Amino acid sequence: MTRTDRSGGRPDYVPEAAREGPAKQRQQIMDRKERFEELNKLAIKSGDSWLVSVPGDFEVRVEALPTSTFPQRLRDLDYRLRDEGQGERILAHAIVERFARGADGALVPITVGSTSAIVHRVMHAAIVKTRQWSFAID
Repeated sequence: MTRTDRSGGRPDYVPEAAREGPAKQRQQIMDRKERFEELNKLAIKSGDSWLVSVPGDFEVRVEALPTSTFPQRLRDLDYRLRDEGQGERILAHAIVERFARGADGALVPITVGSTSAIVHRVMHAAIVKTRQWSFAID
């Protein structure tokens, strides 16, 4: 996959304009990148949230499933979230089908309340609704 940003995937990348600017500005960008990285680790750990902004930017955008507790966790960390509405995301594991073995050995879908052992699982991609927020990281 080819990257379209100038960072080339380097976490310590600082834009040319910032390198030429005062040391204080460079340090602020690096501090925001560090905070972004910490928040991104929390989002990844949650499993249902994504930071979708550029590391080092002063505004962070968050996308999360409606059932996610990650936005509340950000509020608990004293970030002031602004609701940016709804969005959509394609998830590779949004639909999960579970199967058991029938008497003839064929796979049969597991139904609600079934006590059969799951012997096969199939995951499908689907488009899911998300909620979006943004907040300042200064």
